[in-house]
Formats: sequence, structure tokens, C-alpha cells
Amino acid sequence: MKVLRLKMHRRPRPPRKSVTVLEAIPKPGCGGICPYESRAHVSHQRVLGPILGWLCVCLVVWTHSAKVEACPFCPPTGLTFAEQLENAPTVVLAQWATATKPTEGQSGQTIFEVVDVLKTSNKTVVKGNRITIGGYWESRSGDLFMLFASGKDEAAWDDPVEMTETAAHYISQAPPIESPVENRLTYFLKFLEFSDPLIADDAFAEFSKARYKDVLPLAKHLPRKKIRGWVFSEETPPTRIGFYGLLLGLCGNEQDAVDMEQHIVAKTDGPRFGIEGVMAGYLLLRGEAGLELLNRTTLHNTDASEGERYRALQAVRFMWTYAAGKINKAALKESLRGLIERPDVAELAIIDLARWKDWSIQSRLVELYDSKTVYADPSRRAGINKAIIRYMVVSTRYKRDETSEEPPPEHVTKGKRYVALLREKDPDTFEKATKFFPY
Repeated sequence: MKVLRLKMHRRPRPPRKSVTVLEAIPKPGCGGICPYESRAHVSHQRVLGPILGWLCVCLVVWTHSAKVEACPFCPPTGLTFAEQLENAPTVVLAQWATATKPTEGQSGQTIFEVVDVLKTSNKTVVKGNRITIGGYWESRSGDLFMLFASGKDEAAWDDPVEMTETAAHYISQAPPIESPVENRLTYFLKFLEFSDPLIADDAFAEFSKARYKDVLPLAKHLPRKKIRGWVFSEETPPTRIGFYGLLLGLCGNEQDAVDMEQHIVAKTDGPRFGIEGVMAGYLLLRGEAGLELLNRTTLHNTDASEGERYRALQAVRFMWTYAAGKINKAALKESLRGLIERPDVAELAIIDLARWKDWSIQSRLVELYDSKTVYADPSRRAGINKAIIRYMVVSTRYKRDETSEEPPPEHVTKGKRYVALLREKDPDTFEKATKFFPY
């Protein structure tokens, strides 16, 4: 596997405020559980509508709870330094010595002097030796770089990564991947939002790959005041706010809950990247009272934007999947039942209610099927119709005990009747909806 590198001395880091925030929508094909997919100035469902046709290939989201192993409110990240150290056969710290610019017919080269060998099986790689790498890397004598190489017998060097002595120390002292997770995360916790961007980015990447259940034990160690500052600071990279909002929910107090509530209900002109994590953190602190506020201000509020409503839906999903007992599951189902007539999120709500085995809306969904009054947009209506069909199909799945004389549950009998009705009413859509979703 190729080890990725950043040419940090060749590409200056842009100011944090310059990050363009695009609205996040559910990634099609994952039942709406994939956290990030960017869009720019287009309708939520106009993007989803044509693509969600192949949603059915991810059948598991209909019949099992979603298992998102990594941080649910973090964007994808590249390899961490710990992963790179694990993957690369040879890793050294080296100082820039000299470089030759490319000329016509000849490529440039750069020479580094090894100052420390972090890992190698190559006997020729020793402290004090010089390494020549193809390509011209402009720097100054003595500047520090970390070099990674693939190949055990003959090192094939990747692009060098420029770093400070502090960053090199951070990497060399980090617990290896095989260390206990809590020990590793406790170490990286100290470097979140560190002044050296290379360190801060890597520490955040470690948390973005961590499971929520592994972050939970750190609650007693979390620096509440710092995290609170990061949540509400305009200087915080937008892609990290969701995670920090979640952390504040694990360590915050009543005043934090009040401030998070004011932040959630504040009127804004554009999308707020990461607000779903702040909402989830708020729900961790406030429980069902917090859910009632989200219902009133966002989920069931006709004046709320589509993006905000979807983000609130993500927070509710989080509570169902990860925070068992914090909010009664009946209340979470009720929140989603209130979305089945919202064209922008109805399809996703129906998917979740099927996964949560809430069959109380069978009759209402049949009434809503192909409703041009409730679902005016044809593309949205088509996607919702398929979701209703699949919901009904899933409701019929029942493994009967051969030794029992008890009849199947009422929802199974009703589901079979409604499946037959929908198949007769709209055979073309039924065939499309069940093509990879066998009934």
C-alpha cells in the first residue's frame, strides 16, 4: 500500500478561515448513514433522487443497526503517522543537505543526511549516511525531514515530509498502534489544536479513526474549557467542530448545555458544518428535554432549512446507535415519525424506522404512497415510493418458531397485505425497488 505524504514545504497551509464549507448530505448507497458528502447550491433531494436507486444494494442498512466504527462526526482523513510507521519498512529522520535543480534532460535530486533511524530492516540505512532522493526539494541546510521508504532489500523513498523537532519528538514518543487504545488516545488528546499544524492534524486524525466506545473512557480526562473554546471559536477548522461538540457533550456542564442550545437555535444564513455533532453533544447533556427542543426548532419546524433538519436527524441517529439509555427509544422513533411527511428527509426517516423495526406507520405510509400533495417534487416522490415499498417488504420478514402455534405478529400480516397492494398498484416501481431487494 502506498504511503501518502504531504509536501508541506512546497504547499503552504492556507489560513483556517479560508476553508469553504459545503453543505453535507447523506451519502447515497449507505442508507443515509455515511456522514459526509459535499454539495454546492443544489437541492438536497435532486442530488439524492437519481442516485438513491442503487441504495438497495446496501440491504444491511434495512435489517440491521448501522455500525459506524470511526468517529460519526469526523470527515475522512489520510494515514496517521502511526499508521505510516506501521506500514513502512524504513523510517528515518534526516537533515536536508543539498539539492540539484532539474535541467533539460536531467531530473533534479535532493540529498539528506540521516540523523536518526526510527525503523529499518535495511543494513545500509544508518545514522550519518546520506540518502539521495529523486526530485528537487528546496530547503535550508539542517532543516529536518522524515523519510519513509518501501521495499526491504532496496529502499524506495517516498516524498519527504518537512517537520519541526517538536513534531519529530511527538511522532517518536507516540504509543504504537498495538498499544491499548485508551493509552494512545490519552496521548493524542494533549495535542488536539496544537500550535504546530502537522501535530494538530495528526492528533485529530487519530481521533477521527477512533470508535465512540473507545473515546467514552476519556471523558474524565477531557479539558472542558479548551473543548468549549474550540466549539464556539471561529478559528476552529469547520470539519472538527462536530467532533468537539460531541466531546463537550461528554464533559460539559449545565452552562455548556445552555450555550450549546443558544448556538443550535441561532439563525444563520448558510450551512453550519459540524452542527450535527454539537446537537448530539447537546442531547447527551439534556436527554429528552433536548430532543423536544430539536423537534420544535428543527426536525418538525417547517421554517428550518433542509440542511439543518438533516443534521438534526444525524444527531438522533447517533443517540439511537451509540447512546443507549440517554433517551427513550420510543421518543427517538416518535421524532422520526414526524418526518415522514417532510419531502426533504422522508426517504431517510422511512429507512431508519424500518431499521428500528417501527411498524406503527404501515397504514399511514400506504396512504402517503405516490402522494402528489405531500410530495410535490417528482424525483423526491419516486425515491420515497421505493422506500415505502422496501419498508413494507422488511416488515414481512419474520422467522417463525416451528414448534410454536402462535400466529405471526400483526405487522407481518399487514405488511404482506400492503406489499401485495403496492405491487398491484405500481408494478414498475415495485420491480425497481425490489430488484436487488428480494421479496
